[in-house]
Amino acid sequence: MLKVGELARQTGLTVRSLHHYDQIGLVTPSARSAAGYRLYAPADVRRLQSVQALRDLGFGLARIAEMLAQPVPEGAPLQQIEAQLREVDAAIARSRQVREQLSLLLQTVALDEAASAEAAPWQRLLELLPAFSAHFSARELRSMLRRWQQLCAQWQPLIAEVEALRRAGAAADAPQLQRLAQQWMDQSMRLTRGNLALALRWARMHEQAPETARHQGIAPATLQYIGRAIALRMEALRRHLDAEQLMRLDAGLSARWQQWAARAQSLLDQGAEVRQPAARHLLAQWQALLARMAGQDPQLQAAIVRAYASEPLLQHGHPVTPEMRALVQRIGDAGNDTGA
Repeated sequence: MLKVGELARQTGLTVRSLHHYDQIGLVTPSARSAAGYRLYAPADVRRLQSVQALRDLGFGLARIAEMLAQPVPEGAPLQQIEAQLREVDAAIARSRQVREQLSLLLQTVALDEAASAEAAPWQRLLELLPAFSAHFSARELRSMLRRWQQLCAQWQPLIAEVEALRRAGAAADAPQLQRLAQQWMDQSMRLTRGNLALALRWARMHEQAPETARHQGIAPATLQYIGRAIALRMEALRRHLDAEQLMRLDAGLSARWQQWAARAQSLLDQGAEVRQPAARHLLAQWQALLARMAGQDPQLQAAIVRAYASEPLLQHGHPVTPEMRALVQRIGDAGNDTGA
């Protein structure tokens, strides 16, 4: 039989903890000495070891009492272990998220050491973290903010042009605003590396939490204004592509389309013959880009061509002009005429 002090030394617990276990009926000594001291039998010590082991696994005292109850309720240990495992999994997921957020803050501090006089950028980010975290994981957010920092200089003049048109009262379907809407979409695709679903989540976050847009220098009124113009472009696309097809589009090819358009314009300016090798090469590049944009899906390729050919609004701001599309058609027809 061990006195409470001896048991405390053997187990590394405090006398206060052993007294508490006794008070709640978790580990009760089998006997007391003539002087009233608690005396623990070997069975008590084994029960205490079980309690310690379960505590180390994260179980609360109430659950431990249920698991060690005599008689044990049918299925109780299994249910408690499964419940504890779920809690541990949730704690691990939360810990990973916290780690990602700390990593995000660390990166922000490292990148923004030259903070403004008002509030350091990492402090502003800390205030916005709940809004950001509602839409993105810390890993996604870290990547997006890094990309934003790289592209910020390109966004600023675009934001200024959109704001100028808003103040001038240009309609949502005005060609000059639609040109900027296409540029805005292209920039968003660069930001998300061509991931349309991610770009839509970014836009939805700005819409639902305007403070995140202000953090990036975009006034809510400007965002709503360009949003209406972009919505018209998306409506035009949806008249020809369903939601699943839209999500499959590789929308990160704007730079490649611009390069192709520059070559096409050069051929138009030169008045090149449609049967020349340069023209055939231009057609092959067109077909390769279109196939990549559609994920090698011929049906989706046809829908894209149909959309841009029949929706004048989509043609505003797109690097490929109607003249270039007509040139592609003539090159293709010439190849068919010669049996190519």
